[in-house]
Amino acid sequence: MPFIPCDGAGERDRGARSPRHAQIEALVSRVLRERLARGLNDPRVQGMVSIVGVDLSPDFSSARVRISVLPEDRERLTLSGLRSATRHLESALREGTELRRVPRLSFEIDEAHKRERALYAALDSVRPAAPDDDDASDSLTSPPTSDTPDGGKTPGDSI
Repeated sequence: MPFIPCDGAGERDRGARSPRHAQIEALVSRVLRERLARGLNDPRVQGMVSIVGVDLSPDFSSARVRISVLPEDRERLTLSGLRSATRHLESALREGTELRRVPRLSFEIDEAHKRERALYAALDSVRPAAPDDDDASDSLTSPPTSDTPDGGKTPGDSI
């Protein structure tokens, strides 16, 4: 497999991965989701844990698992519990797949949803306020009146 260059953040070019690469990422994600759905015997893993994505290294030796945890105040504690259960989850991968070599797992909190929320909040703060012109808003939201002989219908309206 050819070397896939990485940018400064460590992200690979998502378009350059092979179908086999995508298939193994999906397999790892599915097996981990199923195992987390059954629960772990670690009291630190609390709340709703979602696997947002799996990034497999080009040589299939390691996988970075991006997670999201709700409520957000339990993220760090849950991440700590998942990191200590890494060997157990790798064993579940070994049992749940037919891979010759199971990738080493590393877990991290996916910050994308937080950045997205901050972006929307920033956009909302600069969005112009709705006009306070009562006449304009009434004409847009009020239904037609039936003062006309045809019940408020105009000649272009259909039945």
